[in-house]
Amino acid sequence: MPIHLYPMNAPDVNSTPKSIYPEAVATARFLRLIDGRPGLLFVENHSGNRHCCAWDGELVYDPLGAIGEIEDLKMPIIECWVLI
Repeated sequence: MPIHLYPMNAPDVNSTPKSIYPEAVATARFLRLIDGRPGLLFVENHSGNRHCCAWDGELVYDPLGAIGEIEDLKMPIIECWVLI
């Protein structure tokens, strides 16, 4: 199931979607929901494309070789597909 960092909503198809939560609330919510739950973390790389990393519930494993904490991730997070 996907968990979006900034869930969006729009009243109709012609409206621009807006974030449901303020940034600080959205970030805290996202981290709480994925904590301890392994999945696939989707980020936006430097060229604007999606990039996928493994998430074991504690650390991020980038297929390019980096392993670290989510707070140290240099690319913006889009969503996490957690395993249930």
